[in-house]
Amino acid sequence: MSYNNRVPLFHVREAQGIRVYDSNFTNNVGPCMTVKSNLDEFLAGPTSTFQMFTTIFENNTCLSEGCKGGALQLTFYLIHLQSSTFRNNAAVNGGAVYVETKLLSLTFVNFIQNFANSKGGALYVGYGTFNDALLSVSFSCLCNTAFFAGGCIYLESTSQASINWKDVTFDHNEGFSYGMIELNRCIRLPSTFLFSTRLEITQLLETIKVLSSICIRDK
Repeated sequence: MSYNNRVPLFHVREAQGIRVYDSNFTNNVGPCMTVKSNLDEFLAGPTSTFQMFTTIFENNTCLSEGCKGGALQLTFYLIHLQSSTFRNNAAVNGGAVYVETKLLSLTFVNFIQNFANSKGGALYVGYGTFNDALLSVSFSCLCNTAFFAGGCIYLESTSQASINWKDVTFDHNEGFSYGMIELNRCIRLPSTFLFSTRLEITQLLETIKVLSSICIRDK
């Protein structure tokens, strides 16, 4: 357990594999964990992994200029978060979590009332390292907010593959300028998808990238 620390708790560089379980991070300043893999590039062969189980992040903040991920800032080939809760965390981008990854798996993860000053109220997926499908299985995104875009999730890359979701709940998330999710490709949702938040279908032209319509399909 970790409480009331005024500096980031863990800053690990060049890690091949990290596993965290049964932990609690509360009222800390700076990303609770900043962890990067030992690979300069995400190659097809070698893999680096970050795994987290049954962990709670609550009331952690990272609001200094350019700060990413109030709870987690991760750069790994594979990131798997399971049976964990992120509540009332805040950052400039990625209120709870900021990742750069090839494959992100979220299983029984709850994002509740997280906040971003700019983009990605709960989760921000960074640019340039994300080319495979992002798999989100059994996660909830409830009452998260971003001042600019992506009340729940902001996906930065313009070359992302189509995204497959399963058993996902979005409820009362808000991006003040550009909606709950902001991305440039289609998302595929199962027919059981629960959606009670306004989803803005936008065409936004920025200096470098084009963010276009979001597709919702039964299969």
